Amino acid sequence: MTTATKGPDVPSPPPTSAPPVAGEPWQRLHPRMVVVSVSWLAGPAAALLATMFLARDLLNTHGWIVLGSYIVVAAVQAGHEWVRYRTTRFRITDGELELRSGLLFRTDKSIPRDRVRSADLTANPVHRLFGLAAVKVGTGERTGKSEDDELVLDGISRAQAVRFRALLLHRGGPDGAGAAPALPVPLARLRWSWARYAPLTVTSLAGVLAVVTGGSKLLDTLGLDLTESRVARDAWDRLDALPIAVAVAAVAAALLAIGVAGSLVSFAEAWYGHRIEREPEGALHLTRGLLTSRSVSVAERRVCGVELSRPLPLRAVAA
Repeated sequence: MTTATKGPDVPSPPPTSAPPVAGEPWQRLHPRMVVVSVSWLAGPAAALLATMFLARDLLNTHGWIVLGSYIVVAAVQAGHEWVRYRTTRFRITDGELELRSGLLFRTDKSIPRDRVRSADLTANPVHRLFGLAAVKVGTGERTGKSEDDELVLDGISRAQAVRFRALLLHRGGPDGAGAAPALPVPLARLRWSWARYAPLTVTSLAGVLAVVTGGSKLLDTLGLDLTESRVARDAWDRLDALPIAVAVAAVAAALLAIGVAGSLVSFAEAWYGHRIEREPEGALHLTRGLLTSRSVSVAERRVCGVELSRPLPLRAVAA
């Protein structure tokens, strides 16, 4: 009698469709993102209320109509963000990142994980106040419809954002466990001497002009006349008493000083803590920002090119 010999146990083949990563079901954005999304309304509201308070004796019916319209806009924006929170779902599977959103117009978007080139984690001051962050996932591809094929998760907890970035860049297992990471290799850090190049752009002067123009339009909308203000009249009288060339030079110098100061403040806020490191897993990691922090990780093996942009004043000085 012959007996059949049994070979070693062979595991059953995996299913054809990629199952979701363990512990990663469909998830929602954080409910606090509703407050974060409408926080941009606080700045214009404060400016509007301050203007109305300081010039309450000059306020007319038109100003109250503007305030009422602003309240309606704020209510509509808050309702829109609540609907976005209730209808947005996302998850990471073994093969792709999926996002579903929309109530009347449903949008389903997915990005294969093997196409992910970068994961950009940003958090403005309001995000940081509520412990949230936004993750922008990019493939680096440029299409006719948009500059960058990307997917954005705006309004998840910072810890969850860091974990998702690690998963998307294939750093660590699904449960976040793994060997103790080696230390990253620093490549570049901020030098504060670079601040001398900050004013060599037209952005700061354009910002000053935009503020002046916007302020004058706001005063006109509220029906306010600065000629009725004693401070404004005194300043105009002193300027009018100067020769025309001196008056023009004084205004230009004031705008230039404000522009330079603004560019230095903007440089410090944007590039504070700037550093670039090469992580042991094969990713380039960049962090920067004072009020709005930004942390970008790019898979080094997927970098296809580098773009260098230098304004004309910067080329003339740093050539």
